[in-house]
Amino acid sequence: MSYQPKSYNKFLAGAATAAVVASAVVPVATHAAEKNLTDVKEGSYYAEAVNTLAEAGVIKGYEDGTFRPNNQVTRAEVAKIIAVQLGLDTENAGTANYSDAKGHWANTGGYLAAVAKAGIMKGDGNGTFRPNAPLTRAEMASIVVRAYDLQAKEGFESQFKDLNAGGAWAADAIKTLEANGYANGIAKGQFGSASNVKRADVAVFLFRVAKGEAAPTVESVSAINNIEVNEGAETVNLPKEVEVKLSNGEKAQKAVEWDKKGLDLNKPGEYTLTGDVADTDLTASVKVVVKAVDPKVESVSAINAQQVLVTFNKEVEKTTAENIANYNVTLASTGASQLDTDGSNNDDSTVTLQSDKKSVIIDLDPSNTNRNKFVKAANYEVKVNKDSVKDTSGKFVSETKKTFVFADTTAASVKEVKATASGFTVKFTEPIDLTNTGVVKVNGVNLPASAISAGSDKYSVNIAYTTEAGKSYDVYTSAFEDLLGNKSSAETKTVQYVKDTVAPVLQSVGQDGDLTLTLKFSEEIAAGSTVKVYRDGTTFVASATPVQDADDDTLYTVTLPASTGSVDLYPSGQTSTTVKVELSNFKDAAGNVTPGLTKDVTLTRTVKTPQVLDTKWDGVNAVIKLDTVLDSTTEVASKLLVTDSTGAEVTTASASVASDAAGTDADGKYIIVSGLSADKEYTLNFTRGFAKDKSVVPNETGNYTINLNTKSSSLDKTAPSFDSITAAGNVISVVFDETLDSSARNLANFKLDGVALPSGSVAVLSQTNVANDTVKITLPDGSINADASYLLSYSNIKDLAGNVAEAGSRTVALDDTVKPVLKSAEVQKSTNEILLTFSENVGIGLSTDVDADFVVKVNGVALDASQYVVAEDSNTDDKVLKVTLTGVNAVDQTVSVATITNPSLVKDTSNNANVLIGGTTVTASQK
Repeated sequence: MSYQPKSYNKFLAGAATAAVVASAVVPVATHAAEKNLTDVKEGSYYAEAVNTLAEAGVIKGYEDGTFRPNNQVTRAEVAKIIAVQLGLDTENAGTANYSDAKGHWANTGGYLAAVAKAGIMKGDGNGTFRPNAPLTRAEMASIVVRAYDLQAKEGFESQFKDLNAGGAWAADAIKTLEANGYANGIAKGQFGSASNVKRADVAVFLFRVAKGEAAPTVESVSAINNIEVNEGAETVNLPKEVEVKLSNGEKAQKAVEWDKKGLDLNKPGEYTLTGDVADTDLTASVKVVVKAVDPKVESVSAINAQQVLVTFNKEVEKTTAENIANYNVTLASTGASQLDTDGSNNDDSTVTLQSDKKSVIIDLDPSNTNRNKFVKAANYEVKVNKDSVKDTSGKFVSETKKTFVFADTTAASVKEVKATASGFTVKFTEPIDLTNTGVVKVNGVNLPASAISAGSDKYSVNIAYTTEAGKSYDVYTSAFEDLLGNKSSAETKTVQYVKDTVAPVLQSVGQDGDLTLTLKFSEEIAAGSTVKVYRDGTTFVASATPVQDADDDTLYTVTLPASTGSVDLYPSGQTSTTVKVELSNFKDAAGNVTPGLTKDVTLTRTVKTPQVLDTKWDGVNAVIKLDTVLDSTTEVASKLLVTDSTGAEVTTASASVASDAAGTDADGKYIIVSGLSADKEYTLNFTRGFAKDKSVVPNETGNYTINLNTKSSSLDKTAPSFDSITAAGNVISVVFDETLDSSARNLANFKLDGVALPSGSVAVLSQTNVANDTVKITLPDGSINADASYLLSYSNIKDLAGNVAEAGSRTVALDDTVKPVLKSAEVQKSTNEILLTFSENVGIGLSTDVDADFVVKVNGVALDASQYVVAEDSNTDDKVLKVTLTGVNAVDQTVSVATITNPSLVKDTSNNANVLIGGTTVTASQK
């Protein structure tokens, strides 16, 4: 029969027999002395139960002082807990006849038989007990109800929706446990019937029932502080638990399941999320604040010898991101561009936006002509130009320059091998250089080099071979070189040629940009397929070749023209257009043909009014900068009205579109307003349509009202930015993007390799793009002692409005300007020759006729030209020249050698070829 404790005290007293949980719940755990259990979280639903039972010796922790509340409990362990706690007669109970419990410690100890005889725990009806199986919450509910003789309550409606999840036999027990106030679920409306019981649950069930105290209910959910996250974040960390107030006045923690629907981490704003609080009908709420961030470049890295990955902190707009003119990749030591943008040979460098829309890959040489590639150990600079790449909200990515050192030592590996009717296609992880073909074996047989050819892209290699449908092949490859000569390791891939009899299926037609159609197929399409496009029933594009996506072999794009003849893609004044796409004769590699079909597609163009970014007074003109390029041929002069501070019209004012701040008349992002006077206040009123941008369907400029003060560049709030650095001889030119003030001539604002500029240096301002935007620093002769790259640092450089440029350091290549000097002379007694030693190398590539640069005297008498020859000496280093004497004895004589006043023949080996310093005399030693 069932047994019910008379009181809570008796429960605790009886439990002290125990090792109830020390030996039964986790047999491998030992008593951890009565200490605080370190992982029992204050305020958790199980804290009071665990701590109280631990103090009474009912349960014990592990040797490390932990309780491990989330560990599971087995059926055998719970059988012992119940038998010991209820004082069942285990000594005389004998053993239960379960086929899977013979010899089990819980059976030989009498625990299984005792709980079975008491009607508390039984087998599963198949003659087994499953002693080592985890106990489920449904089973625990049934055990507790039987052990403590809990009674059902008539008419009670359960809040739990999963009563039958752990077995229909347990539904009534769960309802009874719940009706008596002892059951909390694991989530809203969920008891967790099929879930396994945790150590914490055992403690809570026993504690509440023995104490006769119903579980306190949750009355309210505490407020949660706002959570802030930056725009573009991958995820937001929401609390897994929330604080709640209980009916007994205490506070506890409850699990919460959040609904993130509507949260957009790529869009700044405030989002209120709600979540279901476990074991209650309550909901928690939290405000997530997505903070706007300025777009910027996060990182730059080389993927291989021809490709660079540029990663942004947020999504960028496709058109500007894929414009190669918005980037530059240079060799840092020389500034030489690594990009090919001359438009010849169809091999220009490209840039492609990746599927994450936050990164682009710059390809130096898409055609893989092997002309453009990085050099090992070289330092490269990647630049994202100012006001070029935009994020998806139209904001420009800040101008960025990042460097990397290319150090590719990793060989290409095989990414995949495909079998076709004509052989195999091997795709590698890097571009392959087939100048030296690798080794290929099929089923152990070497193939000749003639069977290997370039694939459809620079990553792929085709292998000619006659395949049979249904047959498997072992394709071995090795020694294929990447663009730097790293050889691939031996790899074998097993592939089967399955004859393809299914024609490719067009799955979708979409849009990617104003002019680009996307075609998604079920498989890769063979070359030669074309698309025809109609607009309003007439042919708009007679034949276009789809371009395969770099990452997805089944995705293709077709770029449409903005107009054909007199027909525009987008009708005048409309933001959308519908075209009919006709596909015919589309084949896959096996020759299966897609049936002819047509698809209607509605395209929507980008509509965005150009925005004014900045207005400056450059001392002569007002320079207005916009966020997009304007078409200089669309200017409408009547759309500008200029008034002075009295409201009178300024008829002398005029405006034009320019490509730069200097006012060059061409398409560009600038509007130059001329005909104004200094030290005045004006209002510039532009009405919509002064000019148009260069979009597919041009967007008109908007209504702009600009207040202009022509006193000391009062509107200029933008700091000057570094543009470029070059050197010619001993002159360094540093170009900024606007006119600079006298701070740019202050030598104290510059350092070379971390130290002050050499004494005698001079800095002046000159013009590259606009007046005084360039600092020209002339270093004194003799101040640079080696051909090398130097680091020029600058700080505190200001424009005319006093805005300070960000301090920076730039690499510049400088040439040696130190002239060689004659240091010593030495008579070689054994050969009667004189060796001349100089301050640096001079002896490379000299002609023998350099005698005229020297005067040689023996005992005070100058030798004539026929008596000596000055030339290189192959037996000494390059700092030494040899004087060969004819008819003159110099041994043990007084010998002197002097350089003439203006030497011209002896030079050092630097790029400048500095000429020997004249007027130097040395007396020779004897050796």
